[in-house]
Amino acid sequence: MPSASNNVTVTGCGNDSSIKGGESRHARKNANPRITTVLAIATLLVFFSFSTKMMKVAQEGQKPSEGKERSPLSYAVANAPVGSLGPKDTDRLHLRYYDSLFYAAMQFGSKAKSIIEVGCGYDPFLKYMTWIPEKLCVAPYFADYVKGKENHIGADIEQVTADFMDFKLPNDRAFDLLICSQVIEHVENPKDFMQKLIRSARISIISVPYQWKTCVGKCGHKSHEISYNKTLEWSYPYVPIVSTIVKEKSDRSSTNNRRIVLVFERDDDDDA
Repeated sequence: MPSASNNVTVTGCGNDSSIKGGESRHARKNANPRITTVLAIATLLVFFSFSTKMMKVAQEGQKPSEGKERSPLSYAVANAPVGSLGPKDTDRLHLRYYDSLFYAAMQFGSKAKSIIEVGCGYDPFLKYMTWIPEKLCVAPYFADYVKGKENHIGADIEQVTADFMDFKLPNDRAFDLLICSQVIEHVENPKDFMQKLIRSARISIISVPYQWKTCVGKCGHKSHEISYNKTLEWSYPYVPIVSTIVKEKSDRSSTNNRRIVLVFERDDDDDA
């Protein structure tokens, strides 16, 4: 009984024919080398062209079949320096929790038209929310992380110098998105502060130090060793829809390298 390797059945044009394996190999041996070379070169060119196109597609953040322009959100994602979203020229530049804030803003604020950052400095985080047209930054003072460095507050960001507890929402209208990062631990009344944060936007993204030991001197913290349960006490009756703990890469033996990120969603019928 002939083996499968000696006979290959080829079907074409309605007629079946058996071709011996040896004959097939003989035919390949006698193939025109010039034609073979041309075919090989053509194959390489096609592969190179496809690879180049796919690399360009990956860099532009769009699928090959998409011929239309990217959305503002996809443009923001493609251009955000993830991993380096902290204040420029500082040791906070590469902190991980900034990435978590950005991803939360992207997930829960993808359709936002307005955003407020509470407690921002001269290098505000909301500058990366480029898909949101209306941006406002409010703080009693704008922290200058590095003296003499460039002011990174863009022309599209409105600045308001005010204590947030005295600040009134423009036209009594809640924002679509609010970000408040590492601020609550500095205020005298964290419960009232957090309550106002949540009432000021449809989606609020808030971060605080997580269970940091008491720090003295330059940190200026009023609240210490903040636990998840403590944040629930401050936010009640509001409950976060998402909470996550972000640990920074650090060689320090201290536990002061974790932060908790909370996301709150306010119902439309809640009073602002």
